[in-house]
Amino acid sequence: MHPIEHLRYLARADSSEAAALVAETAAALAGLRGDHATLVVAARRIIERHPTVGPLWWLCAHLLVAPDARQRAWELSELLADDPTPDELAEALPHGAAVLTGGFTAALTEAFAEREVVAMVLVDGDDSLRLARRLGRFGIDVEPVEQHGVEAAAARADMVVVGATAGSDSVALGSPDAAAAARAGARAAFPVWLIEPGGTRLPSRFLSAIEAAGCHEFDLGAVARRVGAPHPPAPLAPELLRAVTAR
Repeated sequence: MHPIEHLRYLARADSSEAAALVAETAAALAGLRGDHATLVVAARRIIERHPTVGPLWWLCAHLLVAPDARQRAWELSELLADDPTPDELAEALPHGAAVLTGGFTAALTEAFAEREVVAMVLVDGDDSLRLARRLGRFGIDVEPVEQHGVEAAAARADMVVVGATAGSDSVALGSPDAAAAARAGARAAFPVWLIEPGGTRLPSRFLSAIEAAGCHEFDLGAVARRVGAPHPPAPLAPELLRAVTAR
């Protein structure tokens, strides 16, 4: 498939499948052999269609400042593929715990399956419904939780585990469902764990744009543990901000 056609396909893809989306985008951008302007336009368009996927911002920002974007794309793709976050989460989770969660984070599926948790999934949003279906396919015991029942679910859970799509040392953003689950856990005085996969560390201007696109900020004061090994922050590539200011 031609890289431009590949990117058009990815623009229509599901934002919740962030890991696959970022890997495919890296491959498509690596296939562009044009000048820097072509890369800028392509990066803006993919961000415009998926403005809440933090690792996409991270990838594109790195490529826009790289002297050899093609080589850098492959390096970053391998770095994200080797992300140890799922293994770290699996090692830390108590076996058989009842976990309240929300939003889609790929690291949860693998870790929950390994530790045989009972997943209580807040399913008000489409991404959480996808997570519930994915967990079910992995043989994980899933209890769907509606918004009106989230407080009661939090009181029955052993812990709350949610994933961030973007963040920094002082800020973390996630889906509305993930943020709602975290708030419910905090009100129930249960431990809230925040999962931060690789590629989620971003400059503050990118974080502001992602929040404006629909992500919610977590209360880090209520987070008992942050799990993950986020890579160094992405550089600030102001060209990407035009993708969201033009929306």
